[in-house]
Amino acid sequence: MRKIRDVLRLRCSTGLSIRQIRASTKLSVGAIQKLLARADVLELGWPLPPDLTDEKLARLFYPGADTRVSRRFEVPDWSTIHQELKLIFYSGRSVSREKANKINGRILNSAQV
Repeated sequence: MRKIRDVLRLRCSTGLSIRQIRASTKLSVGAIQKLLARADVLELGWPLPPDLTDEKLARLFYPGADTRVSRRFEVPDWSTIHQELKLIFYSGRSVSREKANKINGRILNSAQV
């Protein structure tokens, strides 16, 4: 996840130092300096234009990089996972899939478990 918007907001609107931004965003000092230098070249400040999405902003800062949002690190839906695990291990003991479906009132095919 790129934190370009956060760095610009923290620097331009609150006036934090680079080290304070580092503590807040967990980015390196060098990365923050590069982002701020590039923002100066692009003449970007805060607030950003409303039509400037995260993808467009990433393309401005990293023109040669892939700016698509990755689903690789997407947070799972833990409640769904919990419900599916309850089907397999009901009350701490392993039960058959048919019994688990009967208990929970739903039918699952093998691709869902």
